[in-house]
Amino acid sequence: MAQAALEDNHKADIIKLPVEYQEEVVNIESEHRKTKKASAMECLYNDEEIIAVRNVFKKYLDEAKTFAQERAARRNLTMYICAIEIGLRGGDFCSLKWSDICNPDWTFNQSAEFIPQKTSKCGKKVNLIWGSNFEVVMREWLIWKNTYIGEQKLDNYIFTAQKPHKDRVTGEKRIHVDPKAWYKIVEAARKEAGIMHKIGTHGLRKTMVHQYIMLSDDKSLATEDMSDYLGHVDQRTTRRYSCIQRENIKKTKQRMVCLTEGLYGKIEEGHK
Repeated sequence: MAQAALEDNHKADIIKLPVEYQEEVVNIESEHRKTKKASAMECLYNDEEIIAVRNVFKKYLDEAKTFAQERAARRNLTMYICAIEIGLRGGDFCSLKWSDICNPDWTFNQSAEFIPQKTSKCGKKVNLIWGSNFEVVMREWLIWKNTYIGEQKLDNYIFTAQKPHKDRVTGEKRIHVDPKAWYKIVEAARKEAGIMHKIGTHGLRKTMVHQYIMLSDDKSLATEDMSDYLGHVDQRTTRRYSCIQRENIKKTKQRMVCLTEGLYGKIEEGHK
């Protein structure tokens, strides 16, 4: 499929993509004001939830019938894996360039200093660290883009959109994936995977923090690590951010006295 598109000079028919491929920008804040629903993003709490969403993205790739669909699905799958692995904010993640993670000889760094948009005025840097999953999928994505899109340059954006969009701050045209479009893509996949709580793009960052702390033998030290990584002043902020506090409260509430017992002829699920 991709080879055919290559032989046709990389041109693909303009098609009306289903929701999982579309990149229209949505005004999320306006929607929240209209519906008055809580906008707090949660994380993916366990391996089952993480894999379930990944499998949705993988299904889109397996079912792609055009080059445009394959390109979007392959990019989205790569973005999902890397977003959890690296834990950047949505805007910073979508605007990553190859020079942010690669050396001039195209070998991958093990870590990198990065200036987030939030601290761009003062020039404060964060130290990005990633694992083998990040490098594996990024290398595959680089090979695919070099083969079917065109030879990549270090100054190229890693994740490009199907069409340019205007930067909401500067008004300049950008060719990287719009963060709001990425939010919509993640939420569509989350819903299809049967995950009831919102995660959005920020939830993927929270998932990285939650996984890191829960998988660590010393959770206090892990919380301290993540607090430094995220730039939090107070570790209690990191604990709330990781959704561990929310998770613990939910579990404890399930063990509280069942006030509905005997009222409806059965013991409520979760209090047996």
